[in-house]
Amino acid sequence: MNNINISLVIPCYENFNSFKKSFSSAINQKSKPEQIIIIDSSNSDNIREYIQKNNYDNLSIEIIYHHEKNLYPGKARNIGVKISQCNWIAFLDSKTIASENWLSEYKKLILKNNYDVIFGSTMFVSKKENKISTLFLNATYGNKPHCTVPGTLIKKNYFEQNKFLENFRSGEDVLWRKKIINNHLINKLILDKKFYVTYDQISNKFSENIYKHFIYSIYSSTIAIKNNIKDIYLSIFLILTALIIPKWNVLIEGWDTNPLYIPNITKLYILTLVSILIIYVLFKNILNFKIFKENFLIKIILAILFIFFSIFIIRWNEEYSLRYYNAIFKLPHITKIYLFSIVLISIIYRGIYVPLVNNVKLSKLMYFEWIKIGIFGLCIDIVKSPGLIFGSIISVFKLEFLFNLKEKNLEKKMLVVCPFPHDVQAGQRLKYEQHLKFFYLNGYSITLSSFISKKTWNIIYKKGFYFRKSFALIKGYLLRLLGLLSLRKYDAVYIFMWVVPYTSGIVENIYRKVAKKIIYDMEDNILIIPKNEINPITSSFKSVKKYQYLISSADQVIVSSKYMEEICNKLNNKNNANYICASINLNRYNPITKKNKPTINIGWTGTFSTKKYLKIIEPVIQEISKIRNINFIVIGDFDYYLEGVKVQNIIWNKSTEIDDLNKIDIGIYPLFKDEWVLGKSGLKALQYMALGIPTVATNYGNIKNIITNNLNGYLVNSREEWITKLTELCDDVDLRNYVGNNGRKHVEKFYSVDVISKKYLDVINNL
Repeated sequence: MNNINISLVIPCYENFNSFKKSFSSAINQKSKPEQIIIIDSSNSDNIREYIQKNNYDNLSIEIIYHHEKNLYPGKARNIGVKISQCNWIAFLDSKTIASENWLSEYKKLILKNNYDVIFGSTMFVSKKENKISTLFLNATYGNKPHCTVPGTLIKKNYFEQNKFLENFRSGEDVLWRKKIINNHLINKLILDKKFYVTYDQISNKFSENIYKHFIYSIYSSTIAIKNNIKDIYLSIFLILTALIIPKWNVLIEGWDTNPLYIPNITKLYILTLVSILIIYVLFKNILNFKIFKENFLIKIILAILFIFFSIFIIRWNEEYSLRYYNAIFKLPHITKIYLFSIVLISIIYRGIYVPLVNNVKLSKLMYFEWIKIGIFGLCIDIVKSPGLIFGSIISVFKLEFLFNLKEKNLEKKMLVVCPFPHDVQAGQRLKYEQHLKFFYLNGYSITLSSFISKKTWNIIYKKGFYFRKSFALIKGYLLRLLGLLSLRKYDAVYIFMWVVPYTSGIVENIYRKVAKKIIYDMEDNILIIPKNEINPITSSFKSVKKYQYLISSADQVIVSSKYMEEICNKLNNKNNANYICASINLNRYNPITKKNKPTINIGWTGTFSTKKYLKIIEPVIQEISKIRNINFIVIGDFDYYLEGVKVQNIIWNKSTEIDDLNKIDIGIYPLFKDEWVLGKSGLKALQYMALGIPTVATNYGNIKNIITNNLNGYLVNSREEWITKLTELCDDVDLRNYVGNNGRKHVEKFYSVDVISKKYLDVINNL
């Protein structure tokens, strides 16, 4: 835990009594922060005097007090982070109290799972429990914790890429969380059951609670948060206008002598809505300019349908029932019934559904308590409506620029075009994916575009599922073609392997012509197309021409072996091929101490597509099993059996990958001596070496650039050499440790993520 140094930032404005409780909870943490930074925007000196008169020297915590009037919470937090000198930032505010094990528990979670941020989880309670505060809590927060900024712990360098909006009184915290939650590059945790922070300032006065919601909805209306809720309010507003507008001239007195009289008002209203639809279709589909939100058309159509349904209900008695039938179909008070039904449904929703979702016990809703809760919730919704309707109009018509919501974005935008979803396929995960965070922290905004979805990934390497695979293929092509529309907004397009899997390069050619800059990253020697054993027919639809075109036309090319660097430099028009080997995240690869034991585990890891290399080593393993007590561990996605050998099958799993690899005492990396292998990076050998596992590999291809024979591993040329080296390692635990330790040091020096990330960034920056 010593490497997690924490600055705790507490913005405060007045609220002196609650600040004392919050500050006390901060200094009484079991695992204390290195700094507590108080950003005080108060007009009074109460907080300043309180800090100055107390001596905190014995706490070994640096207390920093900063006073600056008229700061909104977002700006106060940003100032606090700027002052901080630690690599982690924690947040509280003057109305929240942290449990004493808050930071200690978060540190454990971070060390175990390597999180970049853990969001706060806050339970809301009242100042002094009474009927009003209980109704309010049941109608809003309920009896479960909620994700909040107070209680959040985040790496400082990630915060610096995601600062708070500074000129807003409320809503900036929701937008900040939304940005980080939607960022797939940040490893995050949202606690949904356990909470470490309590907010105890819920008022027991009805007027205060209502006023608070009104003010917050107004102040946060211009921020792009809760847009779905805002759109619902806008739709309801349109429906209500539809109820009023057709009767406007009837409601006012004096008719055409009244200055408020509007001729043909109903027709004008409907014409306006239709005009909006026409403008939307014109701009979006013909001029290809997105003036409205993508889903606005559907929502406005639904709103119009509701409007006409409402008009139909209102006019039923006075027109339709008499015109087409007779008075028997007349429904007394139908308008009142209709409006009452809407109100009743709202009360049921706010009084039963919302509380139950928020873990309010059913017993708390009995004996008509749900009606009180529903009415309370409906009152809150009504007072929030002006701000929410205003916010929806702003977001629908993309008017955020009027309120300076668009921060100056100095980041360069990069689109990553890849075959598979993020964090599922080893080739992507252990090549460019584990460097994306580094790009992000160095000023690049990253957008991922995979050809297939995670659902398709789950079946792509299984036999059958032909209909689903065909549908996924068509969908992938359509998404790639649609992606052309936004390609120019990116400073660079990073293509891994291909844009689309089949055709001779038509789509790749279009992408090249539209994109500003292209980086092409390739794995293995893709200029040779191997047979696909799962989907054999697909191999015949692949073409080397597309790969040759991408290599020749790309602004930068990244390859996995020295051999491919030479080949690609001959093809590339700019001689810009770069050999960058696969890398290892040493934060995950933690070796264990190897001890002498009666049974030695010789191990191999790979996939169905690489199990053919086991054929090379099978006679060797069978021979050694006759003269030594060994266990052959095979980690992969298939079942394996070898006659005369004790085999342990382990199905590969990301969560247990490192523990499974650590069961191996000697790692093997057998290869065929062919042109395809010349493109391989040697990743499996690097995995063994990173865990301090002595490695024996075929002396061919790029592995010769990684292993120094007899120092950090062994390179062998024949069956006899395989048997000799494996036998020596089986017999000598000190030799295993010596070679394994040298392998680990070599990876740390040349192949760690920290080292390789800089090589990738150099290539990108050289565009």
